[in-house]
Amino acid sequence: MEQITADFDRRILALTNKNKRTVWFLMVAIGLAMLSYAVFLLGQFGILPGSDIASPATGLLGDRAGNALWAANNLANMAAGAALRVWFIREGKMTLLLTHAMVLDNEKDTALRVLLNTESKA
Repeated sequence: MEQITADFDRRILALTNKNKRTVWFLMVAIGLAMLSYAVFLLGQFGILPGSDIASPATGLLGDRAGNALWAANNLANMAAGAALRVWFIREGKMTLLLTHAMVLDNEKDTALRVLLNTESKA
């Protein structure tokens, strides 16, 4: 039984680490999307500092403020994908914890059915 618990613990720890990396990616994507949208708004209304000279924002995004909007949209889409991944990782982690509890309560058939049903959905 200790080997089964060790396997579950190792798998849950791996899911937790993957979830942490995904949450960090989500936060970075949200921050960059907000920054890109702010650059778009500032560039659209000509408020960027040194808009007639080469400002750092125009050096990165070109002369058009539409490039910043394009970047903001793509970063927002990546953030949405990361949020969905966080959801599915947490769902898998909860299923694994439930299955582990069933194994410890000596309901191995039910635990196996739960695991097989979740694996077939993926």
